[in-house]
Amino acid sequence: SRPDARVTEAHPDTLRRGGLPGGKGAASLFRERGGITLHLLAPAVLVLLVFQVLPILMGVDASLRQFSLTDEEHPFIGLRNYQRILSDAQFLWVALPNTFFFMFASVAGGVVLGLAIAMLLKQPFPGRALVRTLIVFPLMVAPVVASIMIAWIFNDQFGVANAIVTTLGFPPVAWLVKPWLSLCIVVLTDVWLQTPFYVIIILAGLETLPRE
Repeated sequence: SRPDARVTEAHPDTLRRGGLPGGKGAASLFRERGGITLHLLAPAVLVLLVFQVLPILMGVDASLRQFSLTDEEHPFIGLRNYQRILSDAQFLWVALPNTFFFMFASVAGGVVLGLAIAMLLKQPFPGRALVRTLIVFPLMVAPVVASIMIAWIFNDQFGVANAIVTTLGFPPVAWLVKPWLSLCIVVLTDVWLQTPFYVIIILAGLETLPRE
């Protein structure tokens, strides 16, 4: 009366032995699927180890050695490099604050601007597909090319930024000479490069939300 019983049910003795109706044991089936998973993950894990973990370990090893142009041995000196840099006033009061400022400002600016653009791109309007395509353009610009572009734009002699400033009647500005001004330009450049990434991530999340 139940023709599907042979397919959907297994004998209790078979289940006690760890077997399945198809003749494969649960343990062997698990090992087979686990082997397939490991084979699929192996290339990604190998790339991660070679290009992420290995350079980090090499950097840690280099930080524990003394490098010199005249000495090819690179002797091990332990934590002496860290001790020297942590006692350097230029590092503690200039380099470290600038690094944290750049990190927080660029990430916060990219996330806030990316969220605003993603909210705008979620709304229907004519040409939305074209705008979504163009918004990804900064991701295709290499950082080296972007730095050259910014250096030309903010050049104090023939840059576009000073051309606009002088057209408005203001004196030219040495954009890349003043420390804080040049740091802000670097932050704006990084925000410009990274904002499309945040737009894609946030927009993908917004698209999965139900309309209600």
